[in-house]
Amino acid sequence: MAIKEILPLCKRRWALPVLGLLAQGHAERVYPLSQSLSCSRLAVKQAMDLLQSLNLLVINSGHGHPLRPEYLLTTSGKTLAAKILLLWQNTQHDDDLIRVVYARWSLPVLLLSQQQVRFAQIRATLKPITDRALSQSLSGLTKRKLLLRKVDITQHPPASLYQTSLLGQQLISPLTPQILQ
Repeated sequence: MAIKEILPLCKRRWALPVLGLLAQGHAERVYPLSQSLSCSRLAVKQAMDLLQSLNLLVINSGHGHPLRPEYLLTTSGKTLAAKILLLWQNTQHDDDLIRVVYARWSLPVLLLSQQQVRFAQIRATLKPITDRALSQSLSGLTKRKLLLRKVDITQHPPASLYQTSLLGQQLISPLTPQILQ
């Protein structure tokens, strides 16, 4: 799985936590998942629709009410969900960390910053990210100490270099073998 393939998963904030909860054995319906995540049913439904469009979830035919369907992980969904479960378990007890890590661009930025990278390199790789969205993501990750910012004053103009911190590396470690394949 390449970085470009993880971008669609980050389109909805709750898509990755939903995968984590499903891997943990939580109920496969929208309402119980929204209760577990303390978010709206609409947000969970949109996340599940996204996961279904990516062939990670399917509706369990023959079970449940048509207006309250049950969802099942597909084979590829189970594989990815097992990795996401480890990420979810590391973040689930800190609401601020959940807000930062599961924001749309945060996880891709962390994954790209395993080596020192510049702002422009991240922006080029994560097209169509805007400068503002990238700045906000970098700022939030830096404040949570998941990303380190170093200024190289030997260059003209000085260049900011970003790299995932040790804490950030530990957080994304379940996903890195998946991304490097």
